[in-house]
Amino acid sequence: MYFRNLLLRTPDTVAKFQSVPGQTGQTPPLLQYFGTLLTRGKLNAYESLELSRLVVNQNKNNLLENWLAEDKLECSEELGDLVKYLASVMLLLLGVSTIGVPSLLRSKV
Repeated sequence: MYFRNLLLRTPDTVAKFQSVPGQTGQTPPLLQYFGTLLTRGKLNAYESLELSRLVVNQNKNNLLENWLAEDKLECSEELGDLVKYLASVMLLLLGVSTIGVPSLLRSKV
């Protein structure tokens, strides 16, 4: 059973779920797919990256943090780059909101 599941968990499977149109007011099929996989274990590297892109685009970064803490996502260089970019943006926003743009710019010069 485990081996058979691995054969289905491919980029092609993710692409098929991405192409299915969602119904208004319902969870998109791709998110249902990822949700089901998360309840059963850890996502592979490709699934982890695709799900992470979705939640970052929806500004639900806390979900990403929780899944990383729970070891539900397989880490990869691409996922690291996404998280690094997200952390940079968050640090920049924090700096702007706490010390203001002029002070932030002076500290970088």
